[in-house]
Amino acid sequence: MSEPEPGPEPGPEPEPGPANEDTPEPPPADPRYAEWLSSEAEDLESRALRGGGLNLAVQGVRLVVELGSLPILARLLLPADFGAIAQATAVTGFLVLFKDLGLSVATVQRKHVTHGQISALFWLNLALGLLVAALVAGSAPALVWLYGGDIRPGQVALALAGVVLFDAAAAQHLALLRRRLRFGWLATIQFVGVIGGIVAALGVAYAGWGFWALVLRAAVTSVLTLLLAWVACSWRPGRFSRDQVSGDMIRFGGYVTGIEIVAHLSKNVDNILIGRTYGPAALGLYTKAYSLLTLPLNAINGPLAAVAMPALSRVQDEAEAYRGLFLRGCRLALLAQIPLVAIAGLCTEDLVSVGLGDQWTGAVELFRALIPAALAITTAPATTWVFVSSGHPDRSLRASVTALPFVILGFVIGLQYGPVGVAWGYSVAICVVRVPTILYAFQPTSLRLRDLGAVLLRPMMSAALAVGAVVGVRQPALAPPGLGRLLLELTTFGLAYGACVAWLPGGRAYRGELGAAWALMRRHG
Repeated sequence: MSEPEPGPEPGPEPEPGPANEDTPEPPPADPRYAEWLSSEAEDLESRALRGGGLNLAVQGVRLVVELGSLPILARLLLPADFGAIAQATAVTGFLVLFKDLGLSVATVQRKHVTHGQISALFWLNLALGLLVAALVAGSAPALVWLYGGDIRPGQVALALAGVVLFDAAAAQHLALLRRRLRFGWLATIQFVGVIGGIVAALGVAYAGWGFWALVLRAAVTSVLTLLLAWVACSWRPGRFSRDQVSGDMIRFGGYVTGIEIVAHLSKNVDNILIGRTYGPAALGLYTKAYSLLTLPLNAINGPLAAVAMPALSRVQDEAEAYRGLFLRGCRLALLAQIPLVAIAGLCTEDLVSVGLGDQWTGAVELFRALIPAALAITTAPATTWVFVSSGHPDRSLRASVTALPFVILGFVIGLQYGPVGVAWGYSVAICVVRVPTILYAFQPTSLRLRDLGAVLLRPMMSAALAVGAVVGVRQPALAPPGLGRLLLELTTFGLAYGACVAWLPGGRAYRGELGAAWALMRRHG
């Protein structure tokens, strides 16, 4: 359901260095593509802040569009339609992890790259994409067998095989855009892809094509992303040369892929268990409850991570610069995400009825059971950003593998109590391993747990006080359940939260810091 939550540190093992260790000096850049291969990092913080502001603005618009389309799709489709997609992707998603092997992340993280190296990685990506597409299509019969003869998951697998190729062809171009901090283009690409996919899905769903609307959404998004990535990034691959394949980049990518494999198991073992035991309708309720809860969180954390990880990678050897940049980005992420989790837990019934419709009322208890897990997810910067940007994906992999048994145990114990039991098992497991995860991630850096605690304190206190304000106005006489009450709750919470953030003790310094960040973004915008 979410990224894996690593546990305590295992015994000491030899650790490989960062992906850039074997190139202490910049290699000569290809003059045709010097703009994309340069390692220049001038004015890094202001560019990162400006990119973060732009990404958040675009994601805000995207979030409004997605949330606006969600009630329509939820009413045009059945829970079983969403469940059929989840049944297929729980299995095919594992195969899709191998289309990239972490090579795009290595491109972003490495300080110095050459045209030959990126060309080699591009062709490797494409070859892997072809192989994985064939495996995804070939998994269709196994999916039909796994889910008791239901042919829909097999049909989904056949259709999604082509999407793998589009994603593989765009991987290195998107990585170069992230490497060069071209966040305006990245935001545009993501926004256009998502909107195009939504429009296509709504049209097909209205025509009565059922789950095919969701398949088409994924396909249209991938095609648009590929086209715009090649337009935005003028780099073009040269011929493949085996000599240009960098061993340290392959190793780095291998660790990243291992992390993604563990993450996929953590996210999808529950889907397979529920889909096989309780059917696609129950799985549709389960996955939709999770997606409704995490959609706003991902809309915030995704663009911030796209900004933060390349920026942090550039200063990974400068302890104070790294610490300052991380804390500023983490503060923004928590300030925006924690209130979303708080209001989601308080207004669950109204959010589900307004956002999804009456046929989704079975998702209410699932939604509530996942709130603790969502709260843990808000601290994702303390692990995912740090593990990758500091050049220690091997540590992330070890920690993820350590945590996975706890997550699977939670799923298995909860399964006997139905989908709600699985949701509670997941939340408990994630919360148990979260603090050891963060301690392990921070160990080789200048960050400390008290740093994260200080960043967490204000948004947590402000959210708690804002929840109290909502409880005070949540009376049937003021507004009946439904859209009216939800708007009242959201307005009250937003005003109370903003006031608390600004005026709790230390608010003047806090406002000054946020104001300085805003002025910096405007000055360089």
